[in-house]
Amino acid sequence: MKNRLISLCIALVGSVAFICNCDAKGIQVSPAIGNDPVAAPATINNLDSVYFDISQAIFNGNSVEFPVYFKSDDVVNAIGFAFTFDEAVLEYDTIIIVANYFDSPIFSYNQQDSVVRFETFSILQPIVNDTVLVKVRFNVLAGQMCDTQIDSTWTSLNGDVCSYSVVGCETIGLADNELDNSISIYPNPAADMLYVEATEITLVELFDSNGRKVWEQNIDSSKSKTAIQTSSFQPGIYVMKVSNQEAAAMKKIMIMN
Repeated sequence: MKNRLISLCIALVGSVAFICNCDAKGIQVSPAIGNDPVAAPATINNLDSVYFDISQAIFNGNSVEFPVYFKSDDVVNAIGFAFTFDEAVLEYDTIIIVANYFDSPIFSYNQQDSVVRFETFSILQPIVNDTVLVKVRFNVLAGQMCDTQIDSTWTSLNGDVCSYSVVGCETIGLADNELDNSISIYPNPAADMLYVEATEITLVELFDSNGRKVWEQNIDSSKSKTAIQTSSFQPGIYVMKVSNQEAAAMKKIMIMN
């Protein structure tokens, strides 16, 4: 005889009858639908990751902002992170909230342990995958900002610990001021075309107000003038990043179509 036997027991209490899906000992068991197993809830694991993307950093003099986002195949309603940084090179400024559907985000910098902390959840909608959620702003004291200067001590999605990645390396500092003074961008505001004039530039990038890169072009360093067609861009404030082999500089521009 099978160890487990599903029996249908009908019990009468007064004039009331109920049907019991029970085992051989009369203990109620959960009903099954066909032969389909009950689906396990999604879990956060090392395949789900928070990204600190220095390669998408935006500079303003010696101030730098880099975006934080995540990649996950699960529905995410909460994100948190905490990290330390190289205080010999970086000086913490603030965290800028980009997503507008967070509920009571909490962030802080503790000078006692030199840890930047952030935590929030969304009750309005799932947090959108691969979208910039916040930007972290630092003052760069010297040389470069690189992935080796950020060390995450904790990252989580939906309250569960997940993996993280710090990517990119950008050169900034005094060389930026020299490059900045050699750049001419016109017309600003731009309606149809935008022109960039600078010497020895190798890359021009355009970022929207959320820090997303919307355009980039490698430039022959022997050319001093680059034309950008702006009619396809949404009107608004953008940041242009102009780079050469030694430095990078940023300019705010307005597009009005």
